[in-house]
Amino acid sequence: MGLKRKAEEIANIIEKQEKVIIVSHSDADGIAGASIAKKALEERGIDYEIKFVKYINRKFLKKYRERENFTWFIDVGNGNIKEIKELQINCVISDHHFSNEEYDKSLNPFFYGIDGIVLSSIIKKLIEKGFGYNYISSLFGEVYEIDGKDVRDYSTLLNAMARCGYSRMAVDVCIKWEYKKAENILKEYRNKLNKYINFAKEKIDEYGHVQYFHGGNYIADTVVGTVAGMIVKDGEVHSPVIAFAENEEGIKVSARAPSFLIEKGINLSKAVSKSAKLLGGEGGGHRSAAGAIIPKGMEEDFLYIFNEEIRNQLTL
Repeated sequence: MGLKRKAEEIANIIEKQEKVIIVSHSDADGIAGASIAKKALEERGIDYEIKFVKYINRKFLKKYRERENFTWFIDVGNGNIKEIKELQINCVISDHHFSNEEYDKSLNPFFYGIDGIVLSSIIKKLIEKGFGYNYISSLFGEVYEIDGKDVRDYSTLLNAMARCGYSRMAVDVCIKWEYKKAENILKEYRNKLNKYINFAKEKIDEYGHVQYFHGGNYIADTVVGTVAGMIVKDGEVHSPVIAFAENEEGIKVSARAPSFLIEKGINLSKAVSKSAKLLGGEGGGHRSAAGAIIPKGMEEDFLYIFNEEIRNQLTL
């Protein structure tokens, strides 16, 4: 079955519902997805609620087993398919994150060969075939604009609103195109981010094949992954970066890795998920970006397990 056919199958399930609980990831992807879902359900006269989450786990899912309403997981869910099956959650999933398990009510582009790493592989192949920079840039370097503004700026804005706790407002901004109303939030977010990045660079240390820093309760758990990603993008690190931050459920773990390591076969989603599970936590994500929640005080144990997993991946 192709991607379009699977999407139609999922859509048919949703259209039969009287009410849908939208549970979406609190970031740009999740906000955009929730906005599209909101508009689609309104057009069909289907009642709905929207709930934004940083992540979902077994405890969260148990609440939804007790509810009669149908749930639509957006940009979350693929890392929890085992629990969703066990708890018999009445739901569909549209999520692009890596998953080791398939679910018949899930639309995951990963299983149809659509993944971010595919783009870099295509560029690499074009270079090998002798195509020049200008030709490749014409295919992949186009900058798309809306009202004269780079669309990537809109993504940054939605992420900023999510990280600052304005996900619901971001849905209205996304649908009504009232982006100017949120520019002060973006300014506040960038100022905080700069402070967090400077703090992280002062704290970063090495552990085997990994570099890491602990944000404690200074760096918010909602942005610690972004901070780790910015450090990787600076090009000064050549290994996976692990970032820790405290939150209400324990320790938030975020992992990021340079693209050349992903091309060598590193899969952060697998490494993070396995490491967290061995410590009684949960995690998942993408090959180049992943996250988890682990019990407080288990940071060094996590680094040991994760480092061993990365070493094993590099030697396979």
